[in-house]
Amino acid sequence: MQQGFLSSEPYSIAQALGKPPAVLLIADAGFSAYQTTIAISRKLATEKKDLVQRFVDAHRSRAGRSISRAGRRSRRPTR
Repeated sequence: MQQGFLSSEPYSIAQALGKPPAVLLIADAGFSAYQTTIAISRKLATEKKDLVQRFVDAHRSRAGRSISRAGRRSRRPTR
């Protein structure tokens, strides 16, 4: 098993093996990197450190509340 990016690794593997590989998408299991990844430019990180830090702090605070609420929901008894 090999983890990789769908846009490049399957091609390299196919070239090495002489046949296309089986591809399993982690998105099919519910993981979405686009919803869990925050990307910024080096320029923004360098020039606006305070803004970036405030955004990260707010995001972490919001994520923590969401995780806490999810934990409370998971402990509810089922009928």
